[in-house]
Amino acid sequence: MRNMLLVTLMLILTVSAYAKEPGKDHPLFPRIKGYYIDSYFKSTGKHVCVMKNGNTVKIDGLETMFFYKKNNVQENEASKVMVYYEKLIRSMGGEILWQESNEHMNAISGVIHKDKNDIWVIAGKDKGALLELRIVEAPRQYR
Repeated sequence: MRNMLLVTLMLILTVSAYAKEPGKDHPLFPRIKGYYIDSYFKSTGKHVCVMKNGNTVKIDGLETMFFYKKNNVQENEASKVMVYYEKLIRSMGGEILWQESNEHMNAISGVIHKDKNDIWVIAGKDKGALLELRIVEAPRQYR
């Protein structure tokens, strides 16, 4: 009974961490036309980020995660979304660290060095309506 209460409390806390559309996107990462914010959340602490060759590292900082959705998704939508984020990251002087594409989804990871901070970006697009964007902002920890 005690374990069930603990699990229920954890679920309630997890669900309450998600919010409906905040009305605006992250200032550096504009929303792709046609997508809407399904949910988002923010948290501080250590967050897993993907580095070169798919290796991961834990970055201590503020994470903002957006879950976008789109109605009427086109067949090649996932690859177009990854090209969008690649161009956006590079336009801010960022570096693409990792990319992957398979029959289920496309994903990209990059980092932007800005002043004494790093902005880590991970975007993943499934073959359906969901687009996930993770942004971790932290003091420079890796170079």
